[in-house]
Parts: sequence; C-alpha cells; structure tokens
Amino acid sequence: REPVAFFKVTWFSFGVTWCMYTAFALLGYFCFGEKVNQVIYTDFDAGSIWRHVSLVTIVVILAFTFVLQMLPVFEFVQMLCQRPESPFRALHYAVMRFAITALGVFIAWLMPSVVSIINTLGAITGVTTSMIFPAVLFMKVSSHEDLMKRALSVLLIIFGVVGTVRAVTSTS
Repeated sequence: REPVAFFKVTWFSFGVTWCMYTAFALLGYFCFGEKVNQVIYTDFDAGSIWRHVSLVTIVVILAFTFVLQMLPVFEFVQMLCQRPESPFRALHYAVMRFAITALGVFIAWLMPSVVSIINTLGAITGVTTSMIFPAVLFMKVSSHEDLMKRALSVLLIIFGVVGTVRAVTSTS
C-alpha cells in the first residue's frame, strides 16, 4: 500500500543482516586470524557447543534472509506470470514461489561444494561488474572521436574476459 514503507523495511532488514554478517566475520577473524577456514563452523571441534551454536546461527540467518534475497526474483516472476498472454496467469503467487524455491533447493543439492560455487560466482560477477560492464557502457555512451579511451575500453573488456576465464578455471 505504501511503497516508501516497504523500502524502509527492506533497507532496515538488509542493514541488520549486513551487521550480523560483519559481526560474525570480525569474530571469526579475531578468534582465528588468517587461519580461519572458508566455512567457519569447521574451525570448531566436532560436537562442541560452539559448532552447534554456529550452525544454528547460520540456519537462522539464512532462513530469515532467504525471503529478502529472493524477493526481486519472486516479484519478477510474478510480473511475468501476470501478463495477459502468460499461460501461468491463473497460478497463485504461492505456487510460483514454491516452484522457484524448489528449483533453488534442487540446484543446491546438485552442487558439490558451497565454497567452489561462491568462488566461481564471485569471480564471474566481480570481474563482470567491475571491468566488463563499465567498459561496455562507456563505449556505448562515448563519441567515436575518443579513440584512445575507446581502445582502452576494448583492452579492459579483453582483460576482463581473460581474467574471468582464468579465475573460473582456477577455482574449479
């Protein structure tokens, strides 16, 4: 009803989530230093109370943030399905959200390692958003007289593509 209130709640939720992630990251670093494992709960002894608390905390954080993280996807799919020409128009939004969530669970089940997926997706999105997209957008909006800048943009795109390929092949 009031989009402004929704955005305030969303920003507040993401802010609280960020604070929780940051607090756990700092605690992990201060407790274990540079020797911390990529999956932090494996640093605790098996069966210890700290390992159980860490696992429960991770589950709680993921359970509460999943809806926030998936909200743009849910809204996009719902918008596509509500188009007049869509064959899925009669479906209730809960059915669509269930299907998306089930697909996410299935994909997660297929993945061999969370760390390798995070490394691969991080490499792809990091290089793409920081190197390739800005160079492509600059070439789109710049004039053809800026030959030197456009040549540098082409080099940045090539460097970005090569860097992405190297990063993905090194994490696999």
